[in-house]
Amino acid sequence: MTQIDPAAEGTATPVETSSSDPRSEASDQTVVIVALADDKYALGLTVALFSAVRHLDPLRRAHVFVLDGGLSSSSRDRCRAALTSLRPDIEVTVVDDDPNRFANYNFHWYSRATCLRLRIPEVVPERYRRVLFLDSDLVVSDDVSKLWRLPDEGKAFWAAYDEGVRGTNYVQETLKFANVPADVPYFNAGVMLIDLPRWKAARLSERAQAVLDEHSDRCINVDNDALNIVGVGNWSVLPPRWNFQVAGSQFWSAPPKPGETIGITHFINEKPWNPDTRCLRQATFDEALRASGWYTTQQFWRHRLRKQSTALKFWLRTSPALNFLRRVRRRIARDARRVLSSARAS
Repeated sequence: MTQIDPAAEGTATPVETSSSDPRSEASDQTVVIVALADDKYALGLTVALFSAVRHLDPLRRAHVFVLDGGLSSSSRDRCRAALTSLRPDIEVTVVDDDPNRFANYNFHWYSRATCLRLRIPEVVPERYRRVLFLDSDLVVSDDVSKLWRLPDEGKAFWAAYDEGVRGTNYVQETLKFANVPADVPYFNAGVMLIDLPRWKAARLSERAQAVLDEHSDRCINVDNDALNIVGVGNWSVLPPRWNFQVAGSQFWSAPPKPGETIGITHFINEKPWNPDTRCLRQATFDEALRASGWYTTQQFWRHRLRKQSTALKFWLRTSPALNFLRRVRRRIARDARRVLSSARAS
């Protein structure tokens, strides 16, 4: 049975200010970004990384790590081309997949690639202190190097609350096997700013893997659950604008404060590149997709046309006015059949 120390989670106010820690100021200020994907998410991976690099301070160096969970060689090339089109000097490291790694876990409805984030301590060199992990279903709209100015609060990483779990009994019902207190907040691991030395010192990846080795059938959200189990008391709250969560036609995150902008839009559940979905902030994603060069101009507009056609079909199926007219038409047809039947009978 997995046991944890039921320590209280850090509740520091999520503010963005310059750090006064001399060690932090002296550390390598290269912006290190890690993302992962299999080929199903290759387009999303490219948009996430392209949009992050696109808005990055041009004076900051960048090193991008791609954890390959089954990308085709074509997808690798297209992703790299999108990044180097913005910054020819950018360093891109693609980490090959080990298909036997994590193979025995129960991934429920997730891809095996999700657990590759647990490899971050293995693949990122020790010379880097802070590492930004990004899921492959998001779009960046602000300079992520601002996150390097978050004050050091002595925790292993920063993450935002998972707005789909917040206010529910998920922790109490799902993570009780690991003795996680019911009132412990649950974070979303799709965007994490990691303090690599502290993450390693706490052995968070190894401990999360140990949880999954024994309990992957109970961890519905797989490594997200495992990290919430082993990370209790060792994470700080990321300002919500850096993981603004959208679920299809619903905003899960609270609207930004006056004068505040959304830094990262995270598309939960429904993905904005699928032809049969229409998400809030779809236009933000589409603009980044067009600019990334993943599609040629012709391919992009064909993609847009497919999505608009699907949206129109959905509207025609679900429009209250059209449904009312259909009901009226059926009623008229039914009454007409009754009149004709009565006429024939007489």
